Amino acid sequence: MSDDSRDLAARLKTLEARLAQLVQSTREDLDIARALQRTLMPNRLPEVPGLTCYARYIGEGDLSAEGFDLIPTKGGAQVWLVGSWTERFGLGSLLLQSLVSLQSRALVEAKPKTSVQEVFNELSIALTEARKSGHYRLHVARLDMSTLQVEGCAIGSLPLLRRSLDRTSWGPWDFVQSEALRQRPELLAAAVSAAPVLANQAYAYSFALPPGSRLFYLGASWLGEEPTRMPPLAAVEAKLGVRMNEATESGSSLLEDLNALLKRAEDALSADLRRADLATLAFEVDPRRLHLA
Repeated sequence: MSDDSRDLAARLKTLEARLAQLVQSTREDLDIARALQRTLMPNRLPEVPGLTCYARYIGEGDLSAEGFDLIPTKGGAQVWLVGSWTERFGLGSLLLQSLVSLQSRALVEAKPKTSVQEVFNELSIALTEARKSGHYRLHVARLDMSTLQVEGCAIGSLPLLRRSLDRTSWGPWDFVQSEALRQRPELLAAAVSAAPVLANQAYAYSFALPPGSRLFYLGASWLGEEPTRMPPLAAVEAKLGVRMNEATESGSSLLEDLNALLKRAEDALSADLRRADLATLAFEVDPRRLHLA
């Protein structure tokens, strides 16, 4: 073997050793990332007097692009929901979800009187600065437990689903009515200017939640749309396999409703021969709770 051949073989052997070290290091990093993500995803929801909560999450792969958090304020006077989706690009998605989780908790805990719009804008700006393309979806909502008033802002996210108590049985499902942020300049602030490609998908809502009502959050990644657009709600209803304005099964529990919603999303994925992260949250206000507003 010539000197050149021996030199080339030695260099190849060195490269193979370095590649093996890189693969091992990557595996270790992924193990750490998976463990961190498990701590970020709420494995136990907070207990809030007068409110029943359930969550279910089914991940597509080892690392999820879908995240959600439920944050009660001190004493349980308010409950915040923060749901996000970030364009899947490996460990970067985990870093962005960590950013959303840590910053949302810091904002809620450090500023008890902060508004939904302020939290929404702060998170939106942080996501856009961290990920210049602005490929994310964000939903921020707050339930005031004394007035049962719900406020929310979202961009590229599905509206909340609501189910009302009709006498002794559960009545129809319906999407929470919302208005485009473009029609309310005072709510646009920095969020939409920071992510102009998502501006037409930004909306806000506010409504009173009567005692006994149920709310459902369903992550949007299962819809299979591009990160920068959402299908019409009629198309979402079709994918879920139900017409939300029709009455459904009466006498079902909150957990049964949540599982039914998740099953419909799974069936839609199966019909499209796709896989995606599925994140769902469900809330029910105690029917006996006094409405103070």
